[in-house]
Amino acid sequence: MVIMPKARKPLPTDLIDEYFQLMEGGLVVWKKSPHPKIPTGTKAGRTPKGRHLQIMLRGSSYGYHRIVYYLAYGVDSIGYEIDHINRDPTDNRPENLRLATEVQNKWNKGANVNNKIGQRGIRQRFWGQSYRWEVSFRCRYVGTYKTLEEAIEAWEKVAKPYAKEFFFHKEKTD
Repeated sequence: MVIMPKARKPLPTDLIDEYFQLMEGGLVVWKKSPHPKIPTGTKAGRTPKGRHLQIMLRGSSYGYHRIVYYLAYGVDSIGYEIDHINRDPTDNRPENLRLATEVQNKWNKGANVNNKIGQRGIRQRFWGQSYRWEVSFRCRYVGTYKTLEEAIEAWEKVAKPYAKEFFFHKEKTD
């Protein structure tokens, strides 16, 4: 089975070059006004309810980070996702953006919000007389460990070779 990248509409690069300018810090401003009520030099984009920042241009909505990436590197991200390296979707500085496949982008995330442990691939199990930490990776059992730290180390050891530079490591907060 061949996995196809997400279908997205290509960026209208000629219009983006005509209407937008990239400023320092990943700020996109209107180089040419699309409407009499929008002055040139003002910040482009809006945040739809519960979503990433978007830019409307001629009736179509485009991801702010896609436009920043195009303006910075001259490449349309069609067929790829834009990964925020520091995992902050509001930080659209060009140096914080990189092209990624869907799988690579998913590596750069933490545990699900309903994960009580806060670590991917690890769950607490009751074994005999005490609790142990069970580690699995890609639906395969890795091992059972006495401490959470040992379990995290084991999971990272098997996961890092797959994720490479996209691997997200939760910083220890002591």
